[in-house]
Amino acid sequence: MATVMDRKKLLKVVRDLPESCTLDEAVYRIQLWAAIEEAEADIAAGRVSTQSEVESRLKAKWRRKQR
Repeated sequence: MATVMDRKKLLKVVRDLPESCTLDEAVYRIQLWAAIEEAEADIAAGRVSTQSEVESRLKAKWRRKQR
């Protein structure tokens, strides 16, 4: 899912970069910021699972594959 970027927030991320950084570092920080924004949107929308819910789904999936 593509993250829609808020231009003002993106500019803040870029302004907060160190004076001297590599393109890889800049891209990493922008990707990290986008991932955090996406995660916060998921949380706000209730698209979350508890650890035990995830474990239960994975165990059920593994059991089906072992049959």
